[in-house]
Amino acid sequence: ESADSITSWLNSMGFVATKENIWQTDTSIWNNYDVLILSSGLDVVTVAQDNSYGPTMRNALKNFVSRGGKLLVEGGEIGFDAQVWNPDFGTSVLHINDWDSDYPGNLNLYLPTHPIANSPNTLPSQIVGNFTGQWGVADALVLEPDAYFVYNWTSYQSDGGIIVHDTNQGDPNVVFMSINILSITDKSVAKALLENCVEYLIFGTQNVEETQRPLKFNFDVKKIGRDIKINFILNEPQKVEIRVFDVTGRKNYDFSKMLKRGTYTHSIINLKPGVYFVSFKTDKNIKEIKK
Repeated sequence: ESADSITSWLNSMGFVATKENIWQTDTSIWNNYDVLILSSGLDVVTVAQDNSYGPTMRNALKNFVSRGGKLLVEGGEIGFDAQVWNPDFGTSVLHINDWDSDYPGNLNLYLPTHPIANSPNTLPSQIVGNFTGQWGVADALVLEPDAYFVYNWTSYQSDGGIIVHDTNQGDPNVVFMSINILSITDKSVAKALLENCVEYLIFGTQNVEETQRPLKFNFDVKKIGRDIKINFILNEPQKVEIRVFDVTGRKNYDFSKMLKRGTYTHSIINLKPGVYFVSFKTDKNIKEIKK
């Protein structure tokens, strides 16, 4: 369930996210992704314990992070599973070496100046959730010396809840949320935490001004009969130019306007039958699609 929500939330933010079952994913193309997300949610038998697809996936994940791949881990039981069943996976991928509790209290902000705490969203000093009473909701975890926490726990202040491993200073490659993200009470906070973690993995500790931040770009074109429908998301004000050409190069449609941040649907109706080329341009992106 958390994987579905994470995919939906990221796409609504303007990222392009797809969900794959872990036993069906093609590990050979993981390097094509800006960030790989391993979501376990409430699962109590996770990749850290499973003995069918688990060994292959644990190996692939170890190799991925050792090559500097960017990994976000979410789940309230994967840390426990790693410590009990596969400690090497815990130390090499999750960067933890012990487990303390399933009942850790609330997430407590330890590093308020860290990008995960404030970029692009300012997170609260405590993230409140239903983090007690059920396995799979949350883990209080002891970190490896090469990791640190941005959020610890109100009841276990020496243990991590939002954990970071940097391969180089300012260049993170693993962020581990040792929670089921849907157990956060305020879902707007859950979404903000997710966005901050993903952006931190992509940008690191760079001081990126909003006007310099690359456009989160979600763009889709559909041809329905003689109409073309263009859906797109802007995460900041942008000048948008849309042009449509036929196969001879003749321009059939021309649109240019400054648009605010938001979600848009742009329709071009009643075109003559044929093949068309759609050019979509903003200040920071160009897309060309044949329809």
